[in-house]
Amino acid sequence: MYILGKGELKQKLQELINKLDLSKNIMLLGFKTNPYAYLEKSDVFIMTSYFEGMSNSILEAFSAELPVIATDCMAGNREIIAPSTDYNCFTDKIEFAEYGILIPICHEEAESITNQEIEMANAIIKLIEDKSLYAKYKQKAKERVKYFNKENSINKWIEIIEKL
Repeated sequence: MYILGKGELKQKLQELINKLDLSKNIMLLGFKTNPYAYLEKSDVFIMTSYFEGMSNSILEAFSAELPVIATDCMAGNREIIAPSTDYNCFTDKIEFAEYGILIPICHEEAESITNQEIEMANAIIKLIEDKSLYAKYKQKAKERVKYFNKENSINKWIEIIEKL
């Protein structure tokens, strides 16, 4: 497993990886300007942000046709993955949304595994074991990324400007 990105929890993650003797299985690779080489070799994309705007990372994962599991954090993830739902609601359990799976935010630092972390693990296991669900979200990724293409984005801007 590769973990890309940077953040304040990197040292704690590395300590946990070492403590659980998982350094051969989990690698913290840091920030990558072009993560596509990693995405194209991946099976699932998991976004665990506490806060997220319009997530380019999720869109990049969709462009690689990866099923996405993401935290239902403030802003962008729900808008991308479950666009027909209320953006002000947040899930406290696994939500099988239209374009991916939303999970609760894992923002507790605890000595034992939290309910949110259990939900995340269950979502990963379900996606990997259920081949039809996996295929569905792989196809949905391919569909959803088209909404954010250049032509559609330009047309949306034109609509907004013409309304002014």
